Amino acid sequence: MPARERLTALPAPKAQAQRLADKTGYKSPLGVLDSVTRILGKTADPASKKRLEQWLKRPDAEAISGDAKQRGTWLHTCVEEWIKAYAAGAPLPEFKNFAYGGYWRCMRPFLEQHFVQLVAQEQAVYHPTRFAGSFDCLAYTSYTKRDDLTQKQASDLLCLMDWKTSKNPRDEKLVFDYKCQLGAYCHAIDYVFGVRPERALLVIARPHGNFPDIWELTGDELWEFGDKFIQRANNYYITEHNFEA
Repeated sequence: MPARERLTALPAPKAQAQRLADKTGYKSPLGVLDSVTRILGKTADPASKKRLEQWLKRPDAEAISGDAKQRGTWLHTCVEEWIKAYAAGAPLPEFKNFAYGGYWRCMRPFLEQHFVQLVAQEQAVYHPTRFAGSFDCLAYTSYTKRDDLTQKQASDLLCLMDWKTSKNPRDEKLVFDYKCQLGAYCHAIDYVFGVRPERALLVIARPHGNFPDIWELTGDELWEFGDKFIQRANNYYITEHNFEA
């Protein structure tokens, strides 16, 4: 596989989306759109919805959910600031937190060993299927476990990355919606910027350990998960908003 010229930034967008101040959706040229994560939650399979409903009945559910949001926000901030410093050639920051520090210590080796070049991070995008969202990071990274790629070859493929945290291990069934989320962003990036990510990494930091759990998607797999999401989005707007198919 020959080396290719890497993007240094995204081209000018055809139009932009903007997250609403109350975080209930996104303003776009198509009007106000629901977020990718909201649509995923509303279209989850019945078994998953039932498990969530049962879990929400726990007396400590609200506290646990709030803690998960706080640690996710904290870790995202750490990763974003580290990448900004790396891209600028500035001293790399260190972050400490009594409750969440383990997640950063788990994530940091991935960045130090495999992050190559930033293209964009935390950008809002939308799609004519009437969904919008903000992707975490579009960059080049040498990480791969694929048999058909060397690390050098992998580092020349535009990669969409999403940062997550989890106290417990996740199996393929539990990360299915995360993959659909990445696929949705892939379609939206292609629509807004005319650039299609060539692969994706779902990177999940854990409170213990020295390396995150990572799921890798090829470009074809990423696009196919986006197709799955688009079908769910269409169904969502039919059932929730009475749109025609």
